[in-house]
Amino acid sequence: QDLLPRSTPEAQGISSAHIREFMDTLMRDPRTEIHSCIVMRHGHVVAEMYPQPWRKDYRHTMYSVSKTFTSVAVGMCIQDSLIALSDTIGKFISMPASATRNVRAITVRDLLTMQSGIPVDTKMRMHETEWIKAYLHKKPTSLPGTRWAYDSIVTYLLSAIVQEASDMSLMSLLQERLFLPLGISDAAWEESPEGVTCGGWGLYIRPEAMAKFGQLLLNGGTWNGVSLIPREWVGEMMK
Repeated sequence: QDLLPRSTPEAQGISSAHIREFMDTLMRDPRTEIHSCIVMRHGHVVAEMYPQPWRKDYRHTMYSVSKTFTSVAVGMCIQDSLIALSDTIGKFISMPASATRNVRAITVRDLLTMQSGIPVDTKMRMHETEWIKAYLHKKPTSLPGTRWAYDSIVTYLLSAIVQEASDMSLMSLLQERLFLPLGISDAAWEESPEGVTCGGWGLYIRPEAMAKFGQLLLNGGTWNGVSLIPREWVGEMMK
């Protein structure tokens, strides 16, 4: 992988003593389980830590941080006029006959803001193989766009929409337009039984790759003078 530039803390206006104190505190706190820690300032890595047995070349699961990467892919498809925030999910996903009128009214924006109105079921994907159909079969408990509830499956639906709209899996799209330009060559992402990138979880990347992604967002989606994510979309995500 391409590496981020390195610098001393003092050269970037930070005290080495303060960073050592911070990292020592992390390691002493029994509530933490630190696998890695990278401190960046002005686009430079000024400190990094990989407590044994972890190493800098280990990939780690990003859990729900994966959702932010999925949102980036949606923004790319919106830029390409493949998806609109106002599109209902039925434009991209076949609706089961049992889907209610409210389910058919769910939009891409509702999924991005986790306001589908469908009750959360965290165990559904453990006993179902057709996740989309099982989810859309459920009866909403509120109108789309009116009530927030944290739900990983709505992000999975966004991954399925990206795949349908772009004719590429979410992972393939991001490999081409995000990971490769950032010099990230070994990212991996779990897939569902339906052959869809999980979207809401399951991304594995190295700590350095995560640091690059964070810096990219701080840069408004620009990397080495090239726009990888529309600046307007980065602003929308931050809302």
